Amino acid sequence: MCNLKTLKINWGLYDAVHLPDGLDYLPDELRYLHWDCYPLEELPSCFNPVNLVELDLAHSSIKQLWDGRKCLPKLKWLNLSFCKHLIRIPDLSDIPSAEHINLIDCISLLEIHSSTQCSGRYLDILFLYGCSKLEKLPPLSGLSSLTELNLYDCNLREIPEDIGYLSLLEELDLGGNGFESLPKSIKELSELRSLRLNNCGMLRSLTELPSGLSYLEAKNCKQLIQFELYADGRGSLNLNFVKCLKLDQKAVSNVFRESLLKMQLMTIEEEEGCSVEAPDERDEEGVPVEEVKVSICLPGSEIPEWFRYKNVGSSINIPALGLRHDCGSNRYIMGFAVCTVLGFEENHDDYHGDLRVGYDFHIETSDGDKEGFFHNPITLLYHEGFFHNRIALLYPESISFERRESIGSDHMFFRYNFSIKCYEFFQKLDTSMGDYVGISFEFHLETPVKGIEVKHCGIHPIYIHSS
Repeated sequence: MCNLKTLKINWGLYDAVHLPDGLDYLPDELRYLHWDCYPLEELPSCFNPVNLVELDLAHSSIKQLWDGRKCLPKLKWLNLSFCKHLIRIPDLSDIPSAEHINLIDCISLLEIHSSTQCSGRYLDILFLYGCSKLEKLPPLSGLSSLTELNLYDCNLREIPEDIGYLSLLEELDLGGNGFESLPKSIKELSELRSLRLNNCGMLRSLTELPSGLSYLEAKNCKQLIQFELYADGRGSLNLNFVKCLKLDQKAVSNVFRESLLKMQLMTIEEEEGCSVEAPDERDEEGVPVEEVKVSICLPGSEIPEWFRYKNVGSSINIPALGLRHDCGSNRYIMGFAVCTVLGFEENHDDYHGDLRVGYDFHIETSDGDKEGFFHNPITLLYHEGFFHNRIALLYPESISFERRESIGSDHMFFRYNFSIKCYEFFQKLDTSMGDYVGISFEFHLETPVKGIEVKHCGIHPIYIHSS
């Protein structure tokens, strides 16, 4: 046993190992210690962890790793998630090589201590989700390698100004906290792409945001009034303001101004040949998946004025003459911006799982026939992650039907996605189906839910100049 390098004990939450006489020994040569539901409050006091590379004690009864301080010079991975009784973790200066620390739902943890400014300089990922008793964060300026930081539900009344030093940060979750605004230094996070602020009930203003931000969730921020974002045109733009009912008209205008700008920049890129490529990603049936470029959800009851085609109800017909006139002799349709207004009655039915709006696309011919070309589901609600093979419009899990909380207000769902297939299709349409008289879109809930309906819909063609 003295030369044992890997110890892995996997047990369920209800059939864990029992050690009524305690544990006196662990070999000092251990490099990988993975013990689900470790039943004791500490590791053996004689254990010298100088060789540990990974330590995983998730769902354990541990209160602290040991009494006093010990150095773990080789430790890269520390997982103490769901350790409800944990009150203390090693000083960051004692785990100088740590790259990944997971402390999700350590509800008794009071502090993450760092005795030196440069502690944690190799730390790449830090998860503190649900550490609701946390009284003090380590100096963020010392965590210069962080790319992902999760501080959801950490009882934070303000966000430290030194968060602006996290120059490599790409994903940040500050949801479930009690701050009213973000520090101005947040704008310095030039690599930040994803920002989550869900359920920040005191948040009033979002005005100093990084220009490279492509994904923002601020669901159920009931006091949010102001919003400004000046996107730089790189990549996608995904904004989610479900149940932010106090957003002022200026904020809504800013959202759509940025979406228009984003679409214009994308079109210019396609015309210049910068990014017209068929998507490589395919779904489970082998069908190429379209990359969503712009996706927005926010309270509202009307389709934006600038939409070329709008209608009351769940369907819309577009005459071929109008499309041909808009295209002229040197333009083709690159894609469609799609907008729907969903009405949520106050007592709509409970719904569990993904709420999806789909649309069917048809070509109408002069003899009255309709030929269906594609059916495209729009995901409104999904539970895990932020990348989805058909992600388009997001509906929040945090106030989902599982919580039995009514939305009680109309919401707009908007998206635009570039499709090389759409471009090629409309290039050939006039020659292959010269007698077509129009196209139609029909929107519907893929799983009907009583009290939820498509009230309005709109289509806005996006054009590209042919070479």
